[in-house]
Amino acid sequence: MPVFDSTRISYVKTAELILGSDVSYLTDNPDMVPQFVNALFQSLEISLKGFGTSSGLVSEDEMRNRRLVGNGHDIEKIGDLLKEKLGDISNRRLVAVLLDGIESDVSVIIEKMIFGRDFKPTRKSYYKRKLVYHAELESGEIQIVNGLRPWLEAVKAVAENVDNAIAVVNRWRASGTDLPFEEWHIRENSFMYR
Repeated sequence: MPVFDSTRISYVKTAELILGSDVSYLTDNPDMVPQFVNALFQSLEISLKGFGTSSGLVSEDEMRNRRLVGNGHDIEKIGDLLKEKLGDISNRRLVAVLLDGIESDVSVIIEKMIFGRDFKPTRKSYYKRKLVYHAELESGEIQIVNGLRPWLEAVKAVAENVDNAIAVVNRWRASGTDLPFEEWHIRENSFMYR
C-alpha cells in the first residue's frame, strides 16, 4: 500500500517543521504543541497499520473493527492486536521488530508511546481526537516522551523502518520453523529483550 509509505513520512515531516531547529517555535506558540503531538501519533498509527496489513498479519477489515481497535486511532489496541497476531509477544518484542536493524535507544520512547501506563492520558487524547480539537483538551492530557527532538526521531525511525519490520515477519514465515515468533526473533538477533 504505497499510500501508507508517503503518509506516515508526511506526518513526521509535519512534526519536523513544527519543531524546527530548536523548541523555540513551540515555546513561543504553545497552541501548536497538540498539533506536534498529533502528527507524531498519526505517523505511528499509520506505521503500525501499514506494518500489520502489508505483512499480512492483519486484514484491513480487522484494522477497521471497532471491537479490535476501537475507533481506529487507539494505538494501544492496534499494538495489542499486532502482538496477538505474532503469538502474544511482549511489548518490547513488538517494538524490537518495528525498529529491527536500528541501533539506538529509541525503543524506550516507542514502547512508552504505545503501551506506557504513564502516557495513557496522551494516547487517550489522541484516540478521542482531542489533540485535533484543542478546546476539548484539559490540563494533564498531554505528556512529552523523553524530550521533543528524541521523541520525533523515535517516531521517524519507526516510519522509515516499516519495510524492515515487514521483512522480519516474512523471514520468520519463510524459515519453515515451528518456533513461535518471539523465540525465533530472539535466536535470529544477538540482542535480547525480556
